[in-house]
Amino acid sequence: ADAADLTRLAYWATRYTPSVALFRNESGTDGFFLDVTGAAHLLGGEDKLLSDLARRLKAFGLPARLALAETPGTAWAVSHCTRTALVIVPAGAEAEVLAPLPVEGLRLTPETALTLRRLGFKRIGTLIGKARAPFAARFEKELLHRLDRALGTASEPLALLAPPPVYVKT
Repeated sequence: ADAADLTRLAYWATRYTPSVALFRNESGTDGFFLDVTGAAHLLGGEDKLLSDLARRLKAFGLPARLALAETPGTAWAVSHCTRTALVIVPAGAEAEVLAPLPVEGLRLTPETALTLRRLGFKRIGTLIGKARAPFAARFEKELLHRLDRALGTASEPLALLAPPPVYVKT
């Protein structure tokens, strides 16, 4: 029932942009991505779009933490690892914003996050700019792949919702 309700809410969110994708299983199942590229100006800009979305979700009785960033990975990390309800990450500031966040913000498996913590890598910033070969040798490609996606050096394709069919009586 929760998954069905979340899907209905995601379709409702197409009022802001036609590009809506549910979080995948590895990201958790408690939200969705909106690609508002080219759509934010229709509501007066990114800050007004986020404010409107937050206001409407609150009216539905749904608490939300919203983040707008150049990459889905950064937006997910900020929305899940900070206490701020509305955050807009300036373009190019991904590394700076991600640095103080816990490694779990990269959407890693619990085993990978635990191993990183045991090795002393508790914050994303401790991974940024480090030699990649030791991480590639010790971890599956998941770690570097997630880091690259969050920083915007690798693309992260979203599985967008297909619009529901429109039936017309002829």
